[in-house]
Amino acid sequence: MNYYYHKNIPNLNVPKPLVPQNMPQITSPHDFPTRMTQQKQLQQHYHHHQHQQHHPQHLQNQNKSYANTVSLTEPIDQMDTYIPTENESQNINYSIKFKSNKKIPEVFNDYFYLEEYLNMSKPDNKITSAFINKDDELIMKFKDEKQSEYLRDWPHDAFSYGIKEIIKEKKYYLALHNVNLNFDVSSEKVKSYLKEKYKINDTLRMIKKSTNEKLTIVKAVMSDTDCYNQIIKEGFITIGQFSRIKVTPWRFGINPEYLEQFGINCNVNHAAVSKSCPVLIEAVKTKTKDQEEQALKISKPSQFYRVESEFKKSQYDPNSTTNILKFIIELVMNLNEITKAVHGDPKPLLKIINQNFGSVYSNLIYQFKRVKKLTRT
Repeated sequence: MNYYYHKNIPNLNVPKPLVPQNMPQITSPHDFPTRMTQQKQLQQHYHHHQHQQHHPQHLQNQNKSYANTVSLTEPIDQMDTYIPTENESQNINYSIKFKSNKKIPEVFNDYFYLEEYLNMSKPDNKITSAFINKDDELIMKFKDEKQSEYLRDWPHDAFSYGIKEIIKEKKYYLALHNVNLNFDVSSEKVKSYLKEKYKINDTLRMIKKSTNEKLTIVKAVMSDTDCYNQIIKEGFITIGQFSRIKVTPWRFGINPEYLEQFGINCNVNHAAVSKSCPVLIEAVKTKTKDQEEQALKISKPSQFYRVESEFKKSQYDPNSTTNILKFIIELVMNLNEITKAVHGDPKPLLKIINQNFGSVYSNLIYQFKRVKKLTRT
């Protein structure tokens, strides 16, 4: 058994991926199976032959060529070799927009009615989404590009009044260089000339917003693809018989300040919040003045009122130098009496103190003498 198997085992080291005989021919390089799919195919074929090793009776009925041995004629839908189509791999969505010649009837806002009408009118449609938007436009979306022409063809009375496709016009932008500042590109004569000769729909001279200064660059817009490509290829246009102007594709975002501004506050050509706006300047001055006045009110010193104490003041100032001198003189003049008062009756001493420093101090001395006398006894 082993000898028979090794003798008839197929050679799996093939240089090309295994492809079923009934699979359509692959023309696009993107449609080839992935490496993982190829490995899965090889594993299937290898397990198939391992199964034959344990069941040699199959080999007797399949002693044929290698292509028949690996059973590659099974249906494609039973194999793990799914190859996505180009549209599926890119996941592209297409859409068509239609407008009624009058008005799309309200009944088509019913989703079920719209579905039945589309399936009845276009039985082979592959529409993924269809609806009527707020602008009374019919939108149809699909993924198969081949459906485009099929869904564009409608009878004259479709949706009651007939519908026509809304074709969005492409816009191409050009930069005209070194255009003389005194040349009025917005005049009707210039616009008519550019429209007739180059199919340029409109022009706009750029302005530097910081200085409100005109620039030599002009922005032009057009819709004709062929004319646009021709202008870009040549690299210039002529205005009149002798003037030749360089033209390049407009590059968005490189000069955001080259826009014509309009100040809504003062109706002058500048940005809405420009520092040169006279209205804003005046508003800033007014606000600054109000803030300064408010600051002055806060920082203005308050008027303090002195409240006299109800305590009866002595007629003698205790800190007065004059009273001190008088007290010393009286002590010297009455030295004998004061000496007796210190060791005996303190009335003469208290009298002199009261005359020079007031009753508060005389009372303090009296209390001091009294406490001193008690401590001695």
